[in-house]
Amino acid sequence: MCSAQVEELYVKSLLKLAKKHYISNKTAFGTFLPMWDALYQELSTLCNIHSDYSKKIIENIEQPLRQCMMNNSNYMQVQSMQESLNKICKEYDNLEFKVQKHKKAGTKGELKAVDYVEQQEKKHHEWSNKATTYLKNYQTVDEYRWTVIKSLVQDFEMLQQTALEKSLELTKTTLAITDSLSAENEIMNFCCNTSHESGQNHGPPIDSSLSDTSFKHTSLPFKKKRLFSSLGSIRRKSKSSQPDITEQSIQQRFGHSGSLVDIHSMRSARSYDNRRQSKGIEAAMPRLRKAASFAAATFHRQQPQTIKSTTPAVTDSEGYSIPPPDRSRPWTTEQSECSVGAEDTSSDNGSSNPNSRIRVDIKNETVAEEGNTDDALNRMATILKEKNKSPTNKRPRGRREVRSSTQLYSVVEQPAGPLLQASEEAINEQPTIDVNIIETVNVLSRSSQIEQSSLMGEVYIRYTGPSQSLLPVCFQLHPPPFTTLKLTEHVSRVSDNIFQLTSLDLIDETVIVRYETNLESLPLFVKAMWKCEADKSRLLIKYQKQTNRLQNVAFMTSITGNVQHASSIPSGELNLAHQRIKWDIGTLENEGISTIKAQFDTKEQGTPQPVVIRFDGNDLLSRMQVNRGNDSNVLWVNIRDIKKQVKSGKYIIVQ
Repeated sequence: MCSAQVEELYVKSLLKLAKKHYISNKTAFGTFLPMWDALYQELSTLCNIHSDYSKKIIENIEQPLRQCMMNNSNYMQVQSMQESLNKICKEYDNLEFKVQKHKKAGTKGELKAVDYVEQQEKKHHEWSNKATTYLKNYQTVDEYRWTVIKSLVQDFEMLQQTALEKSLELTKTTLAITDSLSAENEIMNFCCNTSHESGQNHGPPIDSSLSDTSFKHTSLPFKKKRLFSSLGSIRRKSKSSQPDITEQSIQQRFGHSGSLVDIHSMRSARSYDNRRQSKGIEAAMPRLRKAASFAAATFHRQQPQTIKSTTPAVTDSEGYSIPPPDRSRPWTTEQSECSVGAEDTSSDNGSSNPNSRIRVDIKNETVAEEGNTDDALNRMATILKEKNKSPTNKRPRGRREVRSSTQLYSVVEQPAGPLLQASEEAINEQPTIDVNIIETVNVLSRSSQIEQSSLMGEVYIRYTGPSQSLLPVCFQLHPPPFTTLKLTEHVSRVSDNIFQLTSLDLIDETVIVRYETNLESLPLFVKAMWKCEADKSRLLIKYQKQTNRLQNVAFMTSITGNVQHASSIPSGELNLAHQRIKWDIGTLENEGISTIKAQFDTKEQGTPQPVVIRFDGNDLLSRMQVNRGNDSNVLWVNIRDIKKQVKSGKYIIVQ
């Protein structure tokens, strides 16, 4: 039943919800833990209740309802009597038809009509005797059905009531736990615990001797401390790594704490350690208290050196200044090729080396240039030209530049590989399709008149060509008038007769279009005539091909009346087990009228049966065409092959 399926889905949803909200560490709930346990227990118990409820519905309601009629003897008797009564009614109707037929024949058929009337009265009497027993048994079965339904509905309501009562008891337990909670008590308890713990975890008092500047210095980030310490002294390493260790240890100590008291104590410990560290930094570097910026610190560092350099600046013959010999780190005028290469390499790696420093020399005095500036400029231009003319004297490049240039040349000079050639071939390849059109004809003919007919077709293609195209890949499809088209996901309509391939990976034969149109003419005209008597039945089939060549033509029909023997021209294949006969005609090429004659010896009188025809051909019954257009804005496919097939679907002829 649907109710059991709904309950099973509900139980599965509850189990997913319980797994989703399961929490292993319940200490974070605090005083809310009992309420959380009650809710989780309620969810688990609710799953059990609904699971049991679904199981009882299947066992106590669904299975008895399905088996109640199968186990009833009256129901089985009604089923057997119903078949015999239907047979009597059918025979009575056939006799009535024969009576009317012979009455129309006049005096010649009066004797047969009287005989059929007597048989009809016997059938009526037989039906009356069996119908009374049938109706009584049917009434008993109907009463039993309603009694079973009533009892099962009552059982279902009792099961539903029991499940709801159990759910109601769960809600009462949870409500009792939630009523005991008070928001004011929880707030007071939290505040008392927090104030008690925070009073015990205060850090040492703040030293009033610390200046405001040192306090500001300790609040700076760790990277800025490293920067100022490096400016204070070049040769001395900074000792400001200790605050980081202290802060790390404090974070590890309080990393797993979740209360406000622990956070407050951690902040107090941090501020205390920062104040201790600021004292150590002040003692080690007293100058940093007056260094307000990077430029000011550099100025204070270089001011004593500028005062000492009282000697006038010396220039060379080209007008460049020569550093004084008494500097702390003098520059040498003569350098070897090795030192030049090392400096150039270090300049190349300057972007990746975080400890590299830029040498800056600031002079307080201006350099007096030569009076004849034109001569100096001419000499400089001459030197630059000589350097450009002698590329062999250029120093070797850095390692990174040599490596990058080598890789660039190797990529440019690399010959075209097979993948590049394959991609060029794929671009130059034209899109090609193989088309296969299959039509199915359905006909229902009665008394040589067509009652129903339809012609349905499918267009298959197999695509070869590039998998991607900048232009849309299109083809033209010309259906006959009054045709209904149904496109698949592999094709889309661009205009009236132009269609675009949206999928270019149709390696296998795939349907792109389905259509249905009117049938203009029958491919095979067939007329069947039966003559059934009490002891034998005769069949005459006339057929004539209307269109092109047809192949695998076959006629099939069933036989009634308990056939004992059969003979036909041409010979056919008789199946007595299924009471069926089949004629395999093969290929039809001539347009003349052909016939099939058959006679069946029966124990009872048979009835006319429909004739089913099977055939196929290599041509279409409609004027469906597939070709390519001439529009230059799209990429037209190359149609390599077109196959056309027609086959019979439900081709039935009734007398």
